[in-house]
Amino acid sequence: MFKNASFGIKLTCGRCFCFVGVIAFHWSLKKPFDCLNTHNVFLMDRKNEASWGVLRLNDPSIPSFEDEQHPFNFYVHRAGKVDPTAAPEGCDSIMVLVPCCTLQRDKKLAKLSREDTISGYSEQFNEVLIHKVRASVLDRLSVLSGLEGLKDNIVDEVVDTPATYADDFNLAAGTPFALSHGFGQLSLTRPAQQSKELDNTLFVGASTRPGNGVPLVLLGAKQVAQKAVEKLKNKIQL
Repeated sequence: MFKNASFGIKLTCGRCFCFVGVIAFHWSLKKPFDCLNTHNVFLMDRKNEASWGVLRLNDPSIPSFEDEQHPFNFYVHRAGKVDPTAAPEGCDSIMVLVPCCTLQRDKKLAKLSREDTISGYSEQFNEVLIHKVRASVLDRLSVLSGLEGLKDNIVDEVVDTPATYADDFNLAAGTPFALSHGFGQLSLTRPAQQSKELDNTLFVGASTRPGNGVPLVLLGAKQVAQKAVEKLKNKIQL
């Protein structure tokens, strides 16, 4: 393994730039909501540049969610539309993704244990903030035809934030979408699959080449597997 590996909370991607974070609500529902498609995007109904702010600036105040009227866009996924195994018969499940800032570095937490560090960073997405975001999403959905009783039909909830993504998956800055998509980080300008320091180390995933998204990550996995096989063959021949 890596001699200098760190098992703390990584808040940067080296010299690269991370994409935004996300607050994810996973709801189990006691009735189906057939009015939802598999993929649903909810945008503000007015031309408001601030609603896109969090996607362009990693600023914890954009959106702040402190103001219940603060504009933000969000995405809803209903797997049961195409996969009947996503929920028991007569029930449903949906996932709501709300873009937010990534974890913000706090120097006071740098020397604490991993457990205490996670606890400290979790406060950046505390229950007060989660409650405000949840309430705003439900308020906006409840005015739509067919979704009026959504809140009352939630029987179970799991919430993910940049803090839980950092804890569970060791994701830099807690962003599940890896490096951002600026021109300087696309395709060949993303970090290479081959480690510069260790010849027997290859990287695969959304933050390396050829890019993020399931198709590109799978393509990258195929390329890395082929390179690994070639390296093993060369060692056997030696």
